[in-house]
Amino acid sequence: MTQEAVASLQEGLSKKQVRELLGPPLGQDPFNPNYWEYVFYSTNTDLHRDSAKHLVVYFDQDEMLESWKMRSKSIQLKEDKSFLGLGVF
Repeated sequence: MTQEAVASLQEGLSKKQVRELLGPPLGQDPFNPNYWEYVFYSTNTDLHRDSAKHLVVYFDQDEMLESWKMRSKSIQLKEDKSFLGLGVF
């Protein structure tokens, strides 16, 4: 999910167009198929100033983009120096 892709969002885009811009959503509510979530995360804060982004996309009943908003996402990593994070070795 790039800043350019998010800037290209506009009301009235179809679900297919949004998927082409942003890729497949991370989460879709089975009870509300018109609500999609995207999460971008990077551990390299030198490359990505905002290392965590959370975008929520809403579609209307005709499955056209109605609105979207970026939420601040606070992620704290647990440091784990074991082999593959398995807690052994």
